Amino acid sequence: MRFLLAGLIVTFAACGARSQQPYHFRSPLLGSVTAPELPLLSREHVTGDRQPATGDRRQATGDGRQPERLAIQRPALEAPAPRVKRSIPSAALEGRGVELAERLRGLVGRRDESSTHVGLALAALREIGAALDPETARVEDGPALVALAERRGALTAAPPGSPLPALRLGDLLVFDRVTAADPASLVAVVVSVDERGVVEFVYLARGVVRRGFVFPPEPASKRDATGRVLNTFVRHNDGGDPRGSPHLAGELIAAVISLDRLLR
Repeated sequence: MRFLLAGLIVTFAACGARSQQPYHFRSPLLGSVTAPELPLLSREHVTGDRQPATGDRRQATGDGRQPERLAIQRPALEAPAPRVKRSIPSAALEGRGVELAERLRGLVGRRDESSTHVGLALAALREIGAALDPETARVEDGPALVALAERRGALTAAPPGSPLPALRLGDLLVFDRVTAADPASLVAVVVSVDERGVVEFVYLARGVVRRGFVFPPEPASKRDATGRVLNTFVRHNDGGDPRGSPHLAGELIAAVISLDRLLR
């Protein structure tokens, strides 16, 4: 009997000592760790928001109440900072800026091989509700539109490397040398301006309505440090341009036409 008691004592002592030893895992990457045993949590404990259903088999406490459940508090995630786009409509346009901007973006991708870039710009203005006077409506090319805007005090020079004046949706951008060395060879319609000052515009090129971006303070940069677009390609190049020729919108922008002043 004494031998049996001694054996039991040794066995319990060994068990107690082993419980203090690290857990060993078979994976060579884990090695060994010391960790306390974790209590088992039911699904209701984790969510903490489920009401007992009819016929719920969970055991109640002695006074008839359900066991207290563990509510897990999840930290609120911070929403990413919005990218601000100011689509302020010109006084010559009626309606809200966001709606008008979407109308202009809706033109992107349409084919129109019969129009010129000026014809498309004027048609886009009509699409968003601008009432063109007869003289403006008859303009057929970029130089004629620039001359009309200059006579009406609506033209502001915007050479590459300089900041643009305050813009509104519906204002016009004039680019030189988009086709060969021609002045005012592209006219585009302003859609929005983001928080960096990058201007979004729509225009016609090679029979298709396209969307572009321009940031004259950095005329030769395609993207900023975070990878967001600054300037897009607008120059027509059939492979004959000399190496290093300007092709980006920021390198070719020349002037801005205020729609309010043009149509006054």
